[in-house]
Amino acid sequence: MQSTQTSNPQHLLSEDDLKNWLGFSRRLDLERHLQNIRIPYVYGKGGRICTTIAAVDKVLIGGKESTPSEEIEFI
Repeated sequence: MQSTQTSNPQHLLSEDDLKNWLGFSRRLDLERHLQNIRIPYVYGKGGRICTTIAAVDKVLIGGKESTPSEEIEFI
């Protein structure tokens, strides 16, 4: 899955990307859903949610489950 932002060379998914893809309009609903499906995320400027395509892929492919304390490495 590619981010909708063209200036995103690090394969990041912004809060807007995630809301559009998953069908949520509210941040709290998105955050709860990401927690429920165990996709790790971080908060950016203004408390905006961000994750990586790799974090989503790991859950979709069925790799090792992420835990809330697992760190995401941003390059």
